[in-house]
Amino acid sequence: MKERLPARWRRWSLLQVLVCLAVLSVAASAAAVTGILRRSTNPMFSLRQTMEVPELTGLTREEAAADAGALTLVWVERYHDAPAGQVVAQRPAAGTRVKEGQQLVVEVSLGEHLVTVPALTGLSRSEALDTLRAAGFATAVEFIRDDPTLPADTVIRTDPAGGTALEAGSVVTLTVARAVSDPFRPVPSLIGLSVAEARRQLAALDLLPTTSPANRQTGTVTAQDPLPGTLLRRNEHVRLTVTE
Repeated sequence: MKERLPARWRRWSLLQVLVCLAVLSVAASAAAVTGILRRSTNPMFSLRQTMEVPELTGLTREEAAADAGALTLVWVERYHDAPAGQVVAQRPAAGTRVKEGQQLVVEVSLGEHLVTVPALTGLSRSEALDTLRAAGFATAVEFIRDDPTLPADTVIRTDPAGGTALEAGSVVTLTVARAVSDPFRPVPSLIGLSVAEARRQLAALDLLPTTSPANRQTGTVTAQDPLPGTLLRRNEHVRLTVTE
């Protein structure tokens, strides 16, 4: 029969296997971490080389692509008064220290795109806003109090004025009439009501009751002054004649 290994040899062999597995595990983890750090552009942890962001503003798109070096370019196109195809902005700015492979956002001009501000005076606010947004403008609204005969939410003027040529995306401000509250309120018919109900209805209209006899809290209103339908201003008095 084959002799079995002594117990201490078996323990030593098992220990060797465990050590080998641990070493392999550490090596695999180190390789994975190294791979992550080599791909990362985080300036704190990346193993990539550091470089300075070049100045690309004013270059053509082709020139910028050639000068970007090891950076990853993200192109953004927008209307601008610069010639079409010219770089007008970049993020990060030139001179910034970054890791190779980091993204650099480069804004490229599509050229001018002028749109004429439409004539909006007299339109409702919602109609004017819809018209401006459809034309490609950004919007702002200023409310003012104006002639009470002017319907509320009517556009009084625009800034810039209608007919002005602006770059698409520019802000056009609408000046809009705000509703002017009516300072008068009609006196309701209070005859036959209890004093409590008459007081409640007057309070809802910001009118003040005066009772005769004075300070009556109970009873029925048998007469009033002024008559129903009379127009009074806020906090004016209505005289109530009250009987039990």
